[in-house]
Amino acid sequence: KFENLAAANYQVRVDVNGKKAAELQTTLSSNSSAVENLDITIKSGSGTTAVETLDNDLVFLYPNPSSHLVTVQGADCKKIQLVDIKGVLLQTVEDTNTVDVSGLFPSEYLMLIETVDNTVITKTLFVK
Repeated sequence: KFENLAAANYQVRVDVNGKKAAELQTTLSSNSSAVENLDITIKSGSGTTAVETLDNDLVFLYPNPSSHLVTVQGADCKKIQLVDIKGVLLQTVEDTNTVDVSGLFPSEYLMLIETVDNTVITKTLFVK
């Protein structure tokens, strides 16, 4: 988990037992509050390191914007984390596809959706 990173180009490298397994590059700009479609999956015990880019268009948040309950459609959720634009974790729910956002101020938030197959999908949520 990387938090409070300045706008810049970043390179993430994974080394396992001295072997370079994956290398990713991404850019964070001051115009964007999120990096979408970048998911890293590391599976221990299987000898496999994989990089997955998910089609976030298959997962929906509704209603979005919302002021009460938000439902995740298109993913079998194991855990959902709600993070503000500064990277502060505000709420975690498990084993449900619904999150209550009625206690949040109107703003833009990130929803980190961990599926039952341990894939993490990032979606932008607007609270009104």
